[in-house]
Amino acid sequence: LAPAGDVLFSPGRNGTESLRRARAEIGTPPLEYECRWQRDGEGWVVVDRAYNVASISKASMGQKAVQYIEEDGPDHQTLVLAPAGAPKGLVYKVDLRVVSRHADAATTEAGFSQLCANQRCVERFDCAETVRQTVIIVPGGANARVAPPPAVKEVET
Repeated sequence: LAPAGDVLFSPGRNGTESLRRARAEIGTPPLEYECRWQRDGEGWVVVDRAYNVASISKASMGQKAVQYIEEDGPDHQTLVLAPAGAPKGLVYKVDLRVVSRHADAATTEAGFSQLCANQRCVERFDCAETVRQTVIIVPGGANARVAPPPAVKEVET
């Protein structure tokens, strides 16, 4: 389980079932995917969000799952997905929007705060990000029936 353990799973609603599923995953092979970093306009090393989102999607839904991905800034991606194993013609449109971020002060390996932005000597930092994920079934083809309403959730990592 995550470093904070089972205290992150609130009882009731979806927490109890989520904890059961998380415990059932212990010992199963981890999801493996490539991630990439790039330099921004100021020379800082930042995550290549579009590449990494596509990489995670392919690892979890099949190598051909990502039909399209568009990024209109560091906080917003739109994807079209056709997961492996889904009925033929079933396509999802996914909107991912970062709604909040938090980062703790940079620390050295010894745990001391290190303020050296001018020298760019950040060794480690801890951060959290909340993303609003909206998923809709794209109507048409195999989806001639009325599509269900969008599924919206916020995911914190």
